[in-house]
Amino acid sequence: MQKSRLHIQVSVRDQELKLRRGRKIIRRYPVSTSRFGLGSEQNSHKTPLGKFRISDKIGERDSHGCIRMRNADVIELFHLVDVDTPVTIRE
Repeated sequence: MQKSRLHIQVSVRDQELKLRRGRKIIRRYPVSTSRFGLGSEQNSHKTPLGKFRISDKIGERDSHGCIRMRNADVIELFHLVDVDTPVTIRE
């Protein structure tokens, strides 16, 4: 049986990131989203809602919104996910 793919879900309301494999929660991390609220206007510094993917782990900057995490959590998550891991940001 093939393992389900990992998926990242961010809840702005709960200020929480969940790393899931299928329906199972693998890890939970506290996060901080933009103080400017929600939105996808370019250069607004707002947190966009929707479906995204991890486009690169090191190198180019390709952020369309910032989800802040504790350094230790970023390092742990970095080692758990791959490029192209789907990310969903919801209210």
